[in-house]
Amino acid sequence: MWKIFAAAIAALSLSAFPAFADDPNCAPTSAMASVLKSEFNETPASYGVATDKVALVIFVSPGGETWSAVAVGTDGMACLLQSGKYWTDKPAGQPS
Repeated sequence: MWKIFAAAIAALSLSAFPAFADDPNCAPTSAMASVLKSEFNETPASYGVATDKVALVIFVSPGGETWSAVAVGTDGMACLLQSGKYWTDKPAGQPS
């Protein structure tokens, strides 16, 4: 999954945003959200303020099959921090 995502972001960065070609994990927020939606059917599910200039956004696919953690800056850029499978909103060890 990571390689497909990185390749998609790299393609966006290199073709539409040449200034960001050196960091394939970052793109304008709208482009990042578009790739996550089209490639993995992920949409924003949770938000949190990390600093006065960065928010953490968790994108999750229906049923939590896949997820992506994205840092979103006040400058309009978003950078993929991590992705994985089997997202759940329940604390570990809690009954279903």
